[in-house]
Amino acid sequence: MKSFSSLNKFFILTLLFCLPQAVFAQSHSRDVLVPPEGKVLMIIGQDLNTIDQYVKDTGVVPGGVMLYTSIQELEGLTTSEDRGGGLQHAQKLA
Repeated sequence: MKSFSSLNKFFILTLLFCLPQAVFAQSHSRDVLVPPEGKVLMIIGQDLNTIDQYVKDTGVVPGGVMLYTSIQELEGLTTSEDRGGGLQHAQKLA
């Protein structure tokens, strides 16, 4: 049952970190993830340094971000973690 609980936390946190604030503000709309006409919802990843560098280089803040964690330990959500795929830290990205 512990892994089920961790899995639920993973999906809930993924939704909170990946969906733009506009989605929550317009939750009454049927087309929640559809950006306004002429706009694009961009979601990028996968590590903190790459995402930070992209924003610095382009000045574009993505509508969402993606990162990795494990279901067992949930590393990289509230603390910095690098298991070979780049620095993960969801709280900083949020």
